[in-house]
Amino acid sequence: MQCKVLQLHDMYELQCCKLMLKRSRGLLNSYHASKLPIKGDMSNIITRQSFDISLKTHNNLSRINSLNYKVGSCWNSLPFAFKSDVHHQSFSLGTFTKRIKHRILSSYDVECTDPNCYTCKN
Repeated sequence: MQCKVLQLHDMYELQCCKLMLKRSRGLLNSYHASKLPIKGDMSNIITRQSFDISLKTHNNLSRINSLNYKVGSCWNSLPFAFKSDVHHQSFSLGTFTKRIKHRILSSYDVECTDPNCYTCKN
């Protein structure tokens, strides 16, 4: 049985990616946008990393829990095609959400492997 419901940590990643979509479309306020600097904004050359977020060096717990690091880690792990499409504004927030959700759901096991699963018990 496949419910098409994301796990909690995957919901968090989806929200981080949606935040970056808003950042790339100029829908975030200037303070939050400044915390998510995109590498390509610094250069006119398009590379595989040009749509990534510049992550600052993190050497303590407060920086690892920062907006830049959390959102940047989720965003930078996406394939280049997703980030490139967002940069070129080729689809809506709803379409982007569906694409990311489908990508995450396709990585899940189709069959439940937990012998003590409450949902799958007959």
